[in-house]
Amino acid sequence: MRHHAWIVINQSQSPSFQRLLGKLTESLGPCLLITGMPHPNSSPLLTIMEGPSYDRRSKSARLRSWSSFMLFATRKMVEVRGRPLVFTVTNPPMLPHLGLSLSKLRGWSTGILVWDLYPEHIVQQGWMAKSNPLVRCWSAVNRQAYRRSSATITIGEGMARAIRVQAKDPSLPISVIPNWANTKDLRPLARSENDFAKKHCSPGSLTVLYSGNIGASHSLNGLLQAAKQLSTERAAIEFLIVGSGLQAEALAAEAKQLELANLKMLPYQPWKTLPLSLASGDIAVVSQASSTSHLSVPSKTYSAMAVGSAILALSSPDSDLARMVREHRVGLVCDPDNSQAIAEALRELTRDSDRLLAMKRRSREVAERFYSEEVVEKRFLELLAPLVTQEDNDLQ
Repeated sequence: MRHHAWIVINQSQSPSFQRLLGKLTESLGPCLLITGMPHPNSSPLLTIMEGPSYDRRSKSARLRSWSSFMLFATRKMVEVRGRPLVFTVTNPPMLPHLGLSLSKLRGWSTGILVWDLYPEHIVQQGWMAKSNPLVRCWSAVNRQAYRRSSATITIGEGMARAIRVQAKDPSLPISVIPNWANTKDLRPLARSENDFAKKHCSPGSLTVLYSGNIGASHSLNGLLQAAKQLSTERAAIEFLIVGSGLQAEALAAEAKQLELANLKMLPYQPWKTLPLSLASGDIAVVSQASSTSHLSVPSKTYSAMAVGSAILALSSPDSDLARMVREHRVGLVCDPDNSQAIAEALRELTRDSDRLLAMKRRSREVAERFYSEEVVEKRFLELLAPLVTQEDNDLQ
């Protein structure tokens, strides 16, 4: 078994995340990735260990898959020898607790990548009360994990502030490194070159695309109501929703009740189809419930910009997502529950085709300049290089 200088634990990951790790091994040394979603691996220094996969079909399925992966990762980490840097991603959200245990019991250096802030997400979605003993215990353990972590990374300034509040430490060191997109595979495509668009999008129509998880924190009801308003108008606007999740059935039922002839829903597409499906949207919808908009920055935003889509951010105006869209001038921001504002924003972009085209061009330019894999890789390398020591770290 190869020696590993560092270990990353992340249950559900994208090909671009795995590819980033592979590139970082060239400078940081051999890495072990423990994941429930492995992808084809071309890096000779990246070893992949497959564990239980993530199941998002229901709350109970999520909990079971999280627990199974936690047990798997814990068993494997017990077998590790040496002193690797252990980097945990909040997927499942209890993984930083494993890192804390390794730090306390074995004296290892640990890092945390916070993509979603728990247990706040669970509280905001109404699954548990803030006063619940489990929530209070979870938050207390998180505080210890953040304070003992050698490097805590998150993806937005608002999230960094929320972590410091949870840690009860306003001076807690946190590095903000945004998510990224594969700007080589994800790129703008004309409809004449896009088999997915030719199959699912109408010629001459403006396609409004939502692609990804359809969960409790992805408020799409306002979008459906806006689609209803626009369905009776002459503007050629169509809506395409691609994905699944806890709220997918309810959303499909609402769309059926509204008799939305201008909306089509499709299940998740294979990874190989993603560059085509994402590039089919003239306007990409990125939605966050107002109550949880400070707890994450949807990674789909960067992929949508990479394919040159304008962004319709359905989010609170002070969220990291909204600030990014305004700062780069790549789209518009609306309250996720204000269907009239959403409909008017789409009318506005339909009427002003030059403005829409400028937004789409800027999206691609911004993705290449600020959010490409190459740009983000440099930032991770600067942060992690001082923490990784290439000793003989052996997984027995």
